[in-house]
Amino acid sequence: EELKNWTQITITWQESEGTLNLYINGKLRKSRTLGGINFDSGFKGIMVGSNMQGKNQINGIIDEMRISSVVRSEAWINEEYENIVNPALVTFGNEESLK
Repeated sequence: EELKNWTQITITWQESEGTLNLYINGKLRKSRTLGGINFDSGFKGIMVGSNMQGKNQINGIIDEMRISSVVRSEAWINEEYENIVNPALVTFGNEESLK
């Protein structure tokens, strides 16, 4: 069902713990501990939408991608998703003057 509609996918990597987390639509779906991965040592890049050989490509469109140096919390990821699908949750004050 989710794969037929717009879906937010978030992946976090906590290097100090070796933990990779997968969130779908703001909810944690899978968490794995992976040992021996060091992005500072010989890291060659990242492939989005397929594997490193260009195979197993996604059947869809990636309309936005972000890479951050900060590992976001589960609460932050969920709030980000909710603000996208339900923008009424976000309120803004009056525009400030640049005078």
